[in-house]
Amino acid sequence: MPPNQMIAKQMLAAQCLLQEVPKDASNDYHGYTYTSAEQMLKSARAALAEAGVAVSATDYTLIFVTQVPMVQVTFDRVSDGISHVDTCQWPVVESKGRPFDKAYAGAITTAINYYLRGLLLIPRTDIEVDTRDDTQYEVKPKGKYSPETHGLAKELADKWPGDHTEDEVLLLFESRTGKSDDDSAWEFIKSSLSRLAQAKEVTHGIE
Repeated sequence: MPPNQMIAKQMLAAQCLLQEVPKDASNDYHGYTYTSAEQMLKSARAALAEAGVAVSATDYTLIFVTQVPMVQVTFDRVSDGISHVDTCQWPVVESKGRPFDKAYAGAITTAINYYLRGLLLIPRTDIEVDTRDDTQYEVKPKGKYSPETHGLAKELADKWPGDHTEDEVLLLFESRTGKSDDDSAWEFIKSSLSRLAQAKEVTHGIE
């Protein structure tokens, strides 16, 4: 929820103060410049401070099942100490060269960045997530699975109606169960193969 009416006047003042944030970073691969999270936080903090509001991230909670950190943001009106607390979140996305600790810290920064950007209604002057070229992006399973499990996943993918891959089978397992260990994946896929076979038997019986 947005800050309450007790500090709404200060929020309006901060919005008026911060009309635009400069672009201070570039993406050489896609050839565009953009506003970094650090620059956004610096500019938003300065505008809020000038309007008489101190903002701080006062708590972090990681929701393990979804790998999403919940960030508590506190606004304090400097003149009388009246406070408002809100929360924001952003998923942790691990990748090559970006292990969990880095991805977790990045998710917290990004969550606060987009929260303050929305709060202060800062104009979009750079390429955002929804206009970024992600055509080469591929989602891969998180777990490290044995060749036997990969073989079983391929067997299910081949028998599954439609055009599917073994990675899609493993991603389905991870999303359905919240697990990523080899033994659980093996049991899930074996069970799925069994149910698929039973469904085919029922269908043939009807025919």
